[in-house]
Amino acid sequence: MSVKFTNELGSVSVAEQTLASIAGLALFECPGVAELPAKRTLESIVDLLGPGGIDKRVKIHCEDNNILADVHITIEYGANIAEVAEDVISKVKSKIEEHTGFQSVKVNVLVEGLKLES
Repeated sequence: MSVKFTNELGSVSVAEQTLASIAGLALFECPGVAELPAKRTLESIVDLLGPGGIDKRVKIHCEDNNILADVHITIEYGANIAEVAEDVISKVKSKIEEHTGFQSVKVNVLVEGLKLES
């Protein structure tokens, strides 16, 4: 599925996978989110955006031009869960809005675990 918007110049459709990629890249900017590659290099971004990489972390649902992003994260031990979740919501929402122009974006954060330092 995709989100479609139309104006006087024509219409644009944005695939859900594209929106998921935007949301996934926003996670790199969120301190306290674990389970991302330690080095934020081009290779780690390619791994995240490659087959199955983003599908584990972000699910996008589009309905009536409303975007809902379900973001599954693991929190680093010692991080404040509420603060990390708020940061994830803010960054994912703003990045999707910035890249698409859509203003009706809702983000749900599902904290699936806690990563202890090894």
